[in-house]
Amino acid sequence: IREQPDVVIVVVNAASLERNLYLVAELLALPAPLVIGLNMMDVAKQQGFEVDPQALEEAIGVPVIAMTATRNEGVHELVNAALDIVRHGPNHEPSHPEIREDHRQVLARLQALIAQYVPEPYPVDWVALKLLEGDQEITALIKEALPKDHWPEVEALLAQHEDAFLAVASGRYEWIRRVTAGVLKRPRPGRISLTQRLDSVATHPFLGLIVLAAVLAVIFGLTYSVGSPLQELMAAYVV
Repeated sequence: IREQPDVVIVVVNAASLERNLYLVAELLALPAPLVIGLNMMDVAKQQGFEVDPQALEEAIGVPVIAMTATRNEGVHELVNAALDIVRHGPNHEPSHPEIREDHRQVLARLQALIAQYVPEPYPVDWVALKLLEGDQEITALIKEALPKDHWPEVEALLAQHEDAFLAVASGRYEWIRRVTAGVLKRPRPGRISLTQRLDSVATHPFLGLIVLAAVLAVIFGLTYSVGSPLQELMAAYVV
């Protein structure tokens, strides 16, 4: 908010898309345009997830670049997409999450109460959301900015709707559900990945201890079989 960036790059994990999109939902309430880097596409594929970057871009209304950063795939395209927004501005109006319907009038009332007193550069609608979420820093900021005779009304409204943070979160999760509906295909039921097979052994109450003992044995074995001779050579020829 204070630095006012020209563009914000959000890198999300394609294998945990729904959880990662919550941060995107929060950032969309701020004025800076977004570019999404859809990273770890290889991991998502290995785990049986199918993500359509183009459909995700159309659903959210911001550029989405598929990436596998460990292989340097899509990194330059992500930077170029961000630079394009800086030079020419966003191409589309993004899809914004809305607060749950039963609290929309409360949000509108709160915005009307604080609109004239929100200090720059804070967006009024974002500040109102943060007040409903119970953000302590923003609450202290607005309490200081409002005239003394205005704050009791705002405080009373917030007290009447202490559960409003659930309405904010529910609206974001509903937005995520809509966005991923035609974008994300999950693994078919019963499919077990290699990671899950390894986890079933490594985290087993008995087999896991055997795996741990084997790993430690290899480490100590390498320490004495490789490390000791190297130490002697270092002592003789380097130190």
